[in-house]
Amino acid sequence: MLRAGVNDKDNPLILMGLSEGNVERLKAGFPIKTPIRSYGVNLPGTITVIYGKTEADMELMMRDKGFIGELTKGSTDPRLDQEAAARREYEHVLICCVGIPRSGKTTWAKQQAFPVMNPDSIRLALHGQRFAANAEPMVWAIAKVMVRSLFGAGHKTVILDATNTTKKRRDEWQSREWGTFFKVFDTSKEECLRRAEGDAEILPVIERMHAAFEPLTDGERRW
Repeated sequence: MLRAGVNDKDNPLILMGLSEGNVERLKAGFPIKTPIRSYGVNLPGTITVIYGKTEADMELMMRDKGFIGELTKGSTDPRLDQEAAARREYEHVLICCVGIPRSGKTTWAKQQAFPVMNPDSIRLALHGQRFAANAEPMVWAIAKVMVRSLFGAGHKTVILDATNTTKKRRDEWQSREWGTFFKVFDTSKEECLRRAEGDAEILPVIERMHAAFEPLTDGERRW
C-alpha cells in the first residue's frame, strides 16, 4: 500500500494507493488498517479499508470484524446494491435516460462512471445540425452500433443520454443483448423552459415532448 500525506492544518490531504496484492487481500476478506499519523498528518485514529461486492456485504463484514457494533446504523447507498443486482442478472446493462430537454439528463450522465452515448453528438458529427429529419434513421442506426461497440470493448454499463419520452422509443432499446433500465428525470416543464431561455429553437421542442410524454409502464424497469 502506498501512503502519502500533507500535514496542512487548514487543508489536510491523505492519499492511499492500493496495489493488486492489496486488492486481492481485501477480496480474500482481510481488511487493511493503518494509523492516520502514518500519512504524516497529525491526527489520531485509524483508516480501515474493506471490500465487498455490495454495500450490504461491507456492512456485514464491518459488524463481523467488530468495526461497528450491533446498534450502529450503517449508511449505505442503495444505488450500488442495485447495480450489483443488475450485474448478477445481466452481463451488460443499458441505462436509458428519460426526460424532456433541459431536465438534467446530460448533467447526470456526465457525473457517472460509465461511458455515455448521446445522439445529439452523433447529429452534430454527422451533419452539423441539431436535427435533420432525413438523417434520423442513420443517427439511430449509428447509436445502436455505438452501444454495441462499447459493450464489445469491455464496458459493462452504458448510458443512453436521450429523451426517450414515449414507450415506442423506449421499446427500441429493449434487447436480449443487455438489460435495459430507465432513469427518469421528472423536472417540471416550467423549469426546463426557464433553463432554455434564450434558445428559441428548443422551446417548442420542450412543449411538444412534454405534451406527448408517456410515463413508464409496469414492465419498464427504473434505475
